[in-house]
Amino acid sequence: MQLRFSRREALQKGALGAAASVFLAREALAQTGGAVSSSPPPPFFPGVYRFQIGATNAVVISDGTSRFPNPHPLWAPQATPKQFANVLSEYFLPANELLLHFNVLAIESAPGKWALVDTGSGNTGGPTLGKLLLGLQHAGISRESVHDVLVSHAHSDHIAGAFGEDKSPVFPNATFHVHALEEQFWTKSPDLSKIALPPEFLASLLGISQNFFELARPRMALFSGGKPLFNGLVTPIFLPGHTPGHCGFLIGSGEDKLFHFADLAHHHVLMFSRPEWTVGFDTDQKVSSATRRQQFRSFAGERTRTLGYHLPFPGLGRLRTWKNGYQWVSEPMNLSS
Repeated sequence: MQLRFSRREALQKGALGAAASVFLAREALAQTGGAVSSSPPPPFFPGVYRFQIGATNAVVISDGTSRFPNPHPLWAPQATPKQFANVLSEYFLPANELLLHFNVLAIESAPGKWALVDTGSGNTGGPTLGKLLLGLQHAGISRESVHDVLVSHAHSDHIAGAFGEDKSPVFPNATFHVHALEEQFWTKSPDLSKIALPPEFLASLLGISQNFFELARPRMALFSGGKPLFNGLVTPIFLPGHTPGHCGFLIGSGEDKLFHFADLAHHHVLMFSRPEWTVGFDTDQKVSSATRRQQFRSFAGERTRTLGYHLPFPGLGRLRTWKNGYQWVSEPMNLSS
């Protein structure tokens, strides 16, 4: 049965109120950060993690975190309240709140040139989000050195950091790489009927996405297959369901690779313990669940190194089979790198 909430119910539960503040802000594509200057970086910013993918330099930058009170049944609508609480309690987590992370990956695609996977929330997610530019400054990556943005999908927490309040590009030299189905969906009267959000929030979601495509179009490169980018360094992987053109990215050459799976899973416990459970933001929950189960089997069987956009910072880890589902095993952070 399709769950749907009225505006009153959404605000009473709090879950959609929090969700709206993150994903569906009223002002489209606003950006809080200023220009990255030659001045010294801030003395301390905890959301920057440097690591290697083979010989490729990589950095995970936290765009921030957000708390979602009363998350069920927006999360895991297939579960009963007791099932929802029991799965979280196994990991010593409360059922009345979820904490989500927002991890932006930067890779050095060529000497002095960087590619981002998504651009964060800009100022559409409230005061705890929109930290990407601060993190880039701390990492020593200028906005001008970002030559490519790989767009996993067109939800506001992934694209709203691309343009400023004056509609100028935050990354003036960047080309935006987007799956053709994602562009077609958001720009041609999309069917949002399966998303369990009130109409006014759906309208905001649509407005943010369409505004992004209008502004990014002159510098947009559409892809539809798995043709490698950046001389074979990155291969887009089609992961439909969360949105029609939702993609992950396989990064690296040789045997040392990283699979960035974007929003294939929104929580490090719920969707691993029970991969058939979905989230109300999915454009098609059945397709999303099927895609997740297929990929998780592959990840666990091949011991794939992965990164999740919404998993605990820095989002790196692997999957293993566990009971009737899977378990996320985070990768130990190497702070000497």
